[in-house]
Amino acid sequence: MINQVIKKLSLSLILSIIFVPIGYLIAIPISNYFHDSIKDVIFLEGLATTLITLFCTIQGNPSAINILGLGDHTSQFNQHANLEATRSERQFTNYFKNFTNHSVVKLTLNSLTIVFGGILMILLSMFL
Repeated sequence: MINQVIKKLSLSLILSIIFVPIGYLIAIPISNYFHDSIKDVIFLEGLATTLITLFCTIQGNPSAINILGLGDHTSQFNQHANLEATRSERQFTNYFKNFTNHSVVKLTLNSLTIVFGGILMILLSMFL
């Protein structure tokens, strides 16, 4: 099991190296157009790529709380009903026993590759 995880992470890291030359090729015309250093453009590309990918991997409703009915005279009743429904659903699906299956952030091979590529572009900009 550990070997499979290490293999997937190493494959993801190897594939993320492809993002560095692509980011560099994209940064050249941007830096020429805006008369900015290529180091800064690569840093911003890496930061944007990493943050956007991390934000896109977040999914689900971990706390089962919403703010749609706030200020309504039945808002306390609605929130209590939502929390009770979430509690009974979590008991039915063994939510805490299978917590890794119900996680809020799902990192797949593709998203890890893109995140690693963004981190590598940030590191490249620091060493240019």
